[in-house]
Amino acid sequence: MNDIKDIYKNYKKYLHLFTFAFILLVIIHSLIKFPILSPVEVGDEGYYRLEVEHLAKFGLYNSLSQGTSVVYSCFIYLFAKVFSIKFLVSARILTILFFLVCCRLFLKCFELFKDISYSEKYMGLAFFVFIASKWLMKGLPDLVSISFLLTAFYLLSTSNKYKYLIFSGILIFIGFAIKPTVLFALLALTIFVFLKNRKKQTWIQNAIRSSLFIFSFIFCFVIYHIPGFQTYHKLMLEDKSHYYVNGIRLKDSQNWNELNIYYELYNVNNKPNKWSVTWTEVDSFKQQHPDINLNLTYPEYVKNHSFLWAKKLSYSIFISLPCQIQRGFFFAKWTSINNIVKNTNVIYAISFLIITGIYFFELKFIKQNVLLFSVFFLYFSFLSIYVIPQLEDNWLLYCLPFLALPVVKFLVRYVNIMILLTLQFLYVFI
Repeated sequence: MNDIKDIYKNYKKYLHLFTFAFILLVIIHSLIKFPILSPVEVGDEGYYRLEVEHLAKFGLYNSLSQGTSVVYSCFIYLFAKVFSIKFLVSARILTILFFLVCCRLFLKCFELFKDISYSEKYMGLAFFVFIASKWLMKGLPDLVSISFLLTAFYLLSTSNKYKYLIFSGILIFIGFAIKPTVLFALLALTIFVFLKNRKKQTWIQNAIRSSLFIFSFIFCFVIYHIPGFQTYHKLMLEDKSHYYVNGIRLKDSQNWNELNIYYELYNVNNKPNKWSVTWTEVDSFKQQHPDINLNLTYPEYVKNHSFLWAKKLSYSIFISLPCQIQRGFFFAKWTSINNIVKNTNVIYAISFLIITGIYFFELKFIKQNVLLFSVFFLYFSFLSIYVIPQLEDNWLLYCLPFLALPVVKFLVRYVNIMILLTLQFLYVFI
């Protein structure tokens, strides 16, 4: 009996070390691909750097009035000052540190699911490491905000004490003040708090708990937006269509909402995604069609194009979600190495069949944890409902590792975990 315990203990030890080595090598690989000291700014790095520079030059209150990832700017600024490094380097180092924090938090959160083994937890972590690997070494707020979101979720799942409910609401607000997409988890988590103890507590007690959670968020939200409301007389939610001249906020002529509406409704050049659309293309379309208003509000878009809106929502849930889950696993390589399959609709159909088939086989596991799965599915759904163009991968780093757990469980049942982790490891580098 002792021999069996020793083997199991060593197995857990080696699995832990193997996964740690996997994470370390992924970080090194990202460092080589995106040097941390490189002055070249990738994606929105320049946008967030400008916000930190605005904070450093004009102070916290002025930065608060802009309402743009102020907490993230504070983190970057303080870290840069403590270690005497540039803001861009500070942001990239913070991404690595919070990535490691996320790895730990995901392991803890996986433990909340019933009937999940030690091996399955680490395979789930390997999934997260892969989908997060493309965002390492980039000074972006996603992994930072997810750390606060996961901490709040864990506290809400493990405790009913009022102080933790209030603290969780504050954590969700901090996550929101770093990356506004966290807001789409708020309603899902409020429903989760209300239903979590439905068999043990009365609906009034559950309503009080969920109210404490959401009102603690609302209180922070109101205080946070006072400077912006006093300055601009409106809620200052994150808006990248602006720049600063001597501390004064000026509207950018490039309107992202117009580009999104153009891509979603017209896309006359059949671009594969919104990032392929150029501003010249949008301006040309506006000149040729002065009668068409591209600057639609979200309600106007839904009202005037309800069929397209419903079609896109269905596409996100039934096509995009299965593909996103599949792309996080090594077996997704079949879509790139099989030159026979060139029709993307065939790839979408097969991806859908693969994931739904696995979900069917793991239906018992899903039913055992239906409330937990609902939190992450609702987060994905709320994002899909609100976002006009396609969802961005970094917005899904929070929900995909949990929605992929049925696939993880299916794989671990039939294949040795060390083989799975090795294949997942190779997937990062191939």
